Amino acid sequence: KYDAHLAQWNAKDDYLNKRNLDKISTYNALKFYVYKGLLKGWTPEQISGRLKIDYPNNTLMSISHEAIYRHIYTRPQASLNKKLI
Repeated sequence: KYDAHLAQWNAKDDYLNKRNLDKISTYNALKFYVYKGLLKGWTPEQISGRLKIDYPNNTLMSISHEAIYRHIYTRPQASLNKKLI
């Protein structure tokens, strides 16, 4: 039996959880590409733009520069992230 209130609650819960995921930590290929770019001295804007060129049809390999900044600055205790900052 369909329950509209339960469906709404599930949809809202899924949406809230999706937005809280760190995409860089979730996907190793994306993490490798972003970290490699940062260690080369690229800016997050350059990395984000380059991902769109190198992987035009791959949604897993796309990320905004804001998400890259957020990833770096929310983990300042890691030795690699200190190097990235």
